[in-house]
Formats: sequence, structure tokens, C-alpha cells
Amino acid sequence: MPSTSSVESGPDPNILSSMVKSPKSDKSKPLPSQPHQETLLHHFKLISVNFKEAALDSPSFRASMNHLDLQINTIEQWLTALASSFKKIPKYLKEVQSYSNSFLEHLVPTFIQDGIIDQEYTVTGLNTTLDGLKTVWGLSIQALSVDAKNLKSIELFKRHHVIKYKETRKRYEDYQAKYDKYLSIYLSSSKSKDPLMVIEDAKQLYQVRKEYIHASLDLVIEIQNLSKNLNKLLVGVNTDLWRNKWNIFGSRGVGDAIKEEWDKIQRIQSWNDSYTLAIEKLNSDMLAARNQVEEGCHIQFQPSTNVNDYKSTIINNRTLRDIDEPGVEKHGYLFMKTWTEKSSKPIWVHRWAFIKNGVFGLLVVSPSQTFVQETDKIGILLCNVRYAPNEDRRFCFEIRTNDFTAVFQAESLVELKSWLKVFENEKFRISGPEAISNGLFNIASGRFPPIISEFSSTVDTVIDQQLTNAKVTLAGGQIVAASSLSNHLERFEDFFKKYMYFEIPKICPPFMTDTTKSSIMAYCLTSPTQIPNALTANIWGSVNWGLYYLHDTARDSSTYLTGKDAEMIKFQEEHFENDKFYPDFYPKEYVNLDIQMRALFETAVEPGEYCVLSYSCIWSPNSKQELSGRCFVTNYHMYFYMQALGFVALFKGFLGHLVSVEFVSQKNYDLMKVYNIDGVIKMKVFLDDAICIKKKLVYLINNIVSDKPKSLEGVLADFSDIEKEIAVEKSDQKNLREISQLSKGLSSKSLASEKLLLSGETSSILPVRVAE
Repeated sequence: MPSTSSVESGPDPNILSSMVKSPKSDKSKPLPSQPHQETLLHHFKLISVNFKEAALDSPSFRASMNHLDLQINTIEQWLTALASSFKKIPKYLKEVQSYSNSFLEHLVPTFIQDGIIDQEYTVTGLNTTLDGLKTVWGLSIQALSVDAKNLKSIELFKRHHVIKYKETRKRYEDYQAKYDKYLSIYLSSSKSKDPLMVIEDAKQLYQVRKEYIHASLDLVIEIQNLSKNLNKLLVGVNTDLWRNKWNIFGSRGVGDAIKEEWDKIQRIQSWNDSYTLAIEKLNSDMLAARNQVEEGCHIQFQPSTNVNDYKSTIINNRTLRDIDEPGVEKHGYLFMKTWTEKSSKPIWVHRWAFIKNGVFGLLVVSPSQTFVQETDKIGILLCNVRYAPNEDRRFCFEIRTNDFTAVFQAESLVELKSWLKVFENEKFRISGPEAISNGLFNIASGRFPPIISEFSSTVDTVIDQQLTNAKVTLAGGQIVAASSLSNHLERFEDFFKKYMYFEIPKICPPFMTDTTKSSIMAYCLTSPTQIPNALTANIWGSVNWGLYYLHDTARDSSTYLTGKDAEMIKFQEEHFENDKFYPDFYPKEYVNLDIQMRALFETAVEPGEYCVLSYSCIWSPNSKQELSGRCFVTNYHMYFYMQALGFVALFKGFLGHLVSVEFVSQKNYDLMKVYNIDGVIKMKVFLDDAICIKKKLVYLINNIVSDKPKSLEGVLADFSDIEKEIAVEKSDQKNLREISQLSKGLSSKSLASEKLLLSGETSSILPVRVAE
């Protein structure tokens, strides 16, 4: 049976507590490999990434909202300029028409018929040109005219959707400023303050937070609606402009070039119609997800009414250990004590902290407030963590290493206990034999700079600077340095200009910040990691939410592969550190697609795999739903990325489970059907070559089940042959069409000539006798 999708949107207590914990299933033993159950058609979840990050108020959410606000303002200015240009077109066309009429009048003046110029040929030629130019210029002016309804559509969009967005944005900014102020005041209160008064302050903060979360979720929905309607507006205006041209020139045999462009425009309009219908079906899910997230936040952030939870005098080692916290991973906000170089007076700043895979680190919003930066990752085993009772503030703890000492403040006693317990749990896990064997112990014993230097924290407080380095020397003397993306781009400038800058991103990532494009390109320099970092933060949010579910569905997928591309695995191991991640035979035009696949799927991409095929489609996992996304195909797997209305899903399927592929060409799209033992997946392909996709998929299916599957180099060589064959077939078909049209034209002319000869006078074909 076809798969079903569900919306993962409810209040997850492991996630909505301003932290993200790894699922408890991670600690259980792996399930036995059952390849027959691991098919391409599988139940999957749509994850409400935007709502989750809004509820967390993460750095990614704040940076993305600020970046998109700048983009929307720029788009508004562009639409204003576009509307102004539309208004001027009639005036300019009138001037052109006036000039052309004047020119035509001067082309054949009446006095040229008075003798010196040959009337039969020269004047006839000028008159022929006059008639021809009248036709050509008349059609051109008609084609350049713009329907007034396009102007009205733009003005209506600005008056309704843009103004509504600005109102929602203003409320969001007001509530954010209010929340930040209340939170700062609440956490700055002295430990000597009456606990009953602190409880009242906590209740006030809770109400302000509810208002802020509500405004944040409103803004997310408004941006989704704005994006949907903006796409609809621009595609519609574009189609109308082309429809006018096609109505004028289409019937006049202007050639294949314009017809191909018009067909492409129609397919884009068809995509927009299908996508609009698909997301309309998700509207109720989006509203339900929003309500569930909001209700979950209300429950999660409800302040304690137990007065003992606010008494610092009764906090000791015994009370701090009184918590049921099995987690080894934690993400959330802390306040950090620091200073500026100009003043020794301490200040407390809001920082997003995380513990995962043996390290502790911070993510911060850039000084421009439009993208996310990161600090060093500090190995857990280097950290001495303890409660800080001497601070004047409540719920503080200290992290001390040989290089720095930092004091952090949690928001509540429960949060303080949780942070301390997760540190302890992770240290205990890393001390086990399994962690030592898989290299986690070495990671937890080191300190690592930001992956890419351009994403290093540039916040200039004293502690922030101590936590961020361009390079770090490990205990064994090994130097670990951040890679420079700008140096890499300069080194391969011609390549990036031709194949990368305008090709990334093809996909619509879960989050867009000012550096999302750079973050995606940085995956040509870095290997995937499960540790939170600025690259993931500028694409996915605080974590790669898709992998949290994908790794459950794709469990043990590698264990039933009949073989891997050992040659390419070796190549990656030997060349990655030398900035040569792609072999010479790998097509340069595939690199940007491969990088986007790695940015989305990160650690889910198997070693030795490279993207060999990618296409955009609207995917129908079942009869009720359609999801827009992009498919990336390697030698062994299909990787689906789906995104709509803030919902995201990642899917990984083994090619060995596929049976066959077919497609049916419709008027404005190609319907592809991918079969396996459980059913069929239907995909609407609009712009990509469905014939080529089908042939390549069939080839990969046959290759993976063969006794000697070809390597990446062999597959790409055969793909090149397939492309050449298709190009020849298309050329032959085009020639046949032209011959057919020419034959019809010649037949019509021949028939007309025969009729003329049969009906003409006899004297018209007799020789002319010259008078003597």
C-alpha cells in the first residue's frame, strides 16, 4: 500500500522545554536489520520546523525572521519599481508608435512617383517594406503592451499582504522587546529577594512569554502566506505576459525557440497550480500544529508555585541531584556572565548553549542580527562543572577549564538541575568502553574551533572572545584550525562563478538567513557532523530536525547493501583534507547538487556516495497528499527532501527495493511512477527531462542488482552516453517534425499551383511573339 504521512507537531516535552533531547530510543539497542521492511514507501512525519524553532525562540529563528524582514522590504521596493515601470509602458509605446508612423510616412513620400525613380520595382520594393514594417512594428507594439490587471494584482498584493505582514511584524517586535526586558529583569533579581515576590515575577514573565510565542507563531504563518501569495502573483504575472506574446506570435510560425519558452512557462504555471492546491490541503494541519505547539509551550513554561524552588538557601548537592534526567543531550538558553574591554562591571548576556556528542558549545546571533555564529566546542571531559552558590543571582553554575572560567545562569531550579545532570550523564557515557572505541572519548577530551572561520563568533565581550579561536592546539600537539570559505572561493573562483553562485540554493531550505547560501557552499569543505554548528543553524535551525526522524526509519540501511563503492570511500578519506573532495571525472555541474544533498542530509549520506541524478518534483506518497520537493539519487539511495508551509520531511530509500519506473507525458507536466514491492510513488515533473530521469533510474536499478555493480566512474560514463542518445533522439524528432511541416507546406503550394494551371487561360502559357 502507498505510504501515509503524519504531521509531527504536538507538544513534545523532550523538545519544547527550551531544549532538545535525544530520543530515548537512542539509548536502546539497535533493531535487527530487516531490509524487506525498509522500502521506499514508508510512513513518514512532516516536521513543523518553523513552529518548533519559534517555540524555542532559537538564534536561528531570530536571525531568520530579521533576514526575511530585510528581504520582504527589498521585494516591496522591487514591486513598487516594477509597478512604476508597468505604468510607464503605455506612454513609451505611444511614443514609439508615433515615431514609427512618422518614419513610415517618410519612407514612401508621394513625390517619388513623379518620374526619376523606377515605379515598377524600386517604388514597389519601398511599398513592400512599408507594409512589412507596419505589420512587424504593429505586432511588436501590441506584444509589448501590458494588461492593466497585472498592475492591479501587484498593487493589491502590496496593499493587502505586505501591509498585513508589517502589522504582524510590528506586534512581534513589540512583544519580543517586552519579553527580553522582563526576562532580563526577572533573572537579575537578587537571591535575597522574597521568594513569594519572585513567584509573582515568574507568573508575569510567563504571561509575557505566552504573548511573545503567540506573536512569533503569527509571524511564521504570515510569512508562509506571504511567500505563497508572492509566488502565485509573480508566476501569474509572468504567464500573462507570455500569453499575450504567444497569442500574437504563436500562430505565425515564429519557430521552436518561442514555443519552447512558452511551453516552459506553462509548465511553471502548472507547478504553481499544483503546489497551491497541495499546500491548501496542509492548511488545516498547519493551524493544528500551531495550536498544539502553543498549548505545549503553555504547559512547559508554567512556572513552579512551590516556594522552595526559589529559595537559594536550601540548594545543596542532594537537592541538585533530585531529578529524573536520563538525557545525554541538551539545548537551550542560558545567561552568561561576562565583561567588556571598556568596563570591569559584569554584564549578563543571553546565549544558546548545547551539550551533544561529548562537547559543550554556544550559538549566537551575529552582530547584524541576520545569521548565526558559533564558538569553540569544548570537550566535556575538559570541563569541571559545579553549582555556583557565591553568585548574587539564582540558579548559577560554573564551567572551569584550564583555559577559561565561565559562569552561566539557568532560568529555574529544574533547568539548573537538568544542565548539571546532563553534564554528568554525558561524562559517564563517554567513560564507557564503547565511547573509547568509536573515538568519542578523544572528541570529549579536546577543544575544537568553529568549522568555518567566517562563522566564528564576532561578539566582542571578554568571555565570548575566550570561547572562540581560529585554531586550537590539542593535548597531543595537533593543531586544529578553522577552514576559510573565502580563501577556498578565491582559489577556485572561476569554478564557483560558473557552477555554484547562481545554482545554490536550488532547494528551499527550512530556514533562510543572510548566510544560508554560504553555509550550503561550506559543505564542500567540511565533513558531516552530528554536533550542532553554525552551518546547520543557518539551514535547519538549532538541530537538523529531519535527521531525528530519518535515522529512525533508515536504521541499519547500510547493513544490507550488497557492496559499497570502496574506491570512492578511499578517495574521500585520502583527499578530503586537501580541498579535493570531487574526483576529476565527476561532472562539475553536479557539484552544486551534491553539496545541497549533503547540507540537507548531513550524516545520512553514506560514505563514498555522490549525487548522480537530481530533479525537482511534486511527490504523491498517497492518494490524498502532494508534497513539493527535490530528489537526490546516488548509486545506492534516493534521498527526498520535502518542504511546504514550514513543514519539512527527509526520506531515504534503498534503490534495491525499486522494481521499475515509467512515465506518462501530460499536457503541462510528466507523471512519473516509481514501483516497488509495496506499491507506487507518483511524481509530477515539470521542468526536468522525464525521459532522461526514467532511463537513468532504470539503469541504477539494474546496476545495483547486477553481479558486478559499476563504480561511480562507470555509472557517470554510462549516464553521459544516455544523455547523448537522448539528445540524438530529440534532434531526430525535431528534424522529422520540420520535414513533416515542410512537406505539408510544399503539398499545399503544389496543390495551389495545379489549380492555377488547370483554371488559367491557355494563352498564359503560350510563348510571346515579338512584333517584327
